Amino acid sequence: MIRNPQNALKVSTQAQTTRSPMWSGLKAALASCASALCLALPVSALADDAGGLKKIIAIQEARMRDFQTKLDAVTREMKKVKTAGPNLWANSDFLEVESNGVPKGWTSYGSGNNIAVNVLHPYTSGFIGPYVGSGSKPASSLPPERADEATENSPIWYGEHHTGPRISRWGWGAQPFKVLKASFSGPGEFAMFVAHSAQHISGPASRYRASMYVKFIKGTKFGISQDVGGNGLVVDRATCDKEPQRWCLVSGELYGSNTNGIYLGFGRPSAGGNREDLEVLVALPYITPVDALWVK
Repeated sequence: MIRNPQNALKVSTQAQTTRSPMWSGLKAALASCASALCLALPVSALADDAGGLKKIIAIQEARMRDFQTKLDAVTREMKKVKTAGPNLWANSDFLEVESNGVPKGWTSYGSGNNIAVNVLHPYTSGFIGPYVGSGSKPASSLPPERADEATENSPIWYGEHHTGPRISRWGWGAQPFKVLKASFSGPGEFAMFVAHSAQHISGPASRYRASMYVKFIKGTKFGISQDVGGNGLVVDRATCDKEPQRWCLVSGELYGSNTNGIYLGFGRPSAGGNREDLEVLVALPYITPVDALWVK
């Protein structure tokens, strides 16, 4: 395939005719080319003189520029795609619990502070409701506007085979999970609930993508971070309280120390000397590295 006819063939208007074997070969190559570089060059554009060849080259170059422009646009869109990497938080469904009630693999951090956690049923505070038909509607069920009162025994009724606006069909072969209730109080600088990365990261990571559902019971700010500051990704209560049943999806990117021995957690943001009491419900926390070479 001839990639650059300008360099491959020096054309003389007097010497090049339809009887020239070289010109005939060039015509055949250009006419039969089916690669991305030839881009459906019309046979009708082929001419038997140097002027015709220049026109062919101009057409080819214009089409290549158009092809490159479209390729660049596709590449830009592909870079926007956010694939889901492995969750660095093990036991993020809070199903494994130690004898003291703390989820396995997790620990509190905050000298001089009181940090307490409790694992609850996902019906708690209306995160989801039962996935059943109308005939099996629990007699003790509550309407969505009473979500703050909902418990395992008094769930929110979102409708027949409908478990609510967050996971609408949970229950039909769905994976089980629990909701975490966490409270943070005291005068200490840090008040976090953290877990060491469940994965080994090769190539130190400093940027992460995180998401989780949060509902405020007490306090005004909630934060996620690598390490124990809680300031990497922060959401305020006013934002969450606008969402259905006051459950908001906290989602975004955060930066941390450049290390592969990481603690990742959430709790009371420490910025600005914040020492307020905080109590929240957390469901389905997820965090993954953005810049790591590989994770296993």
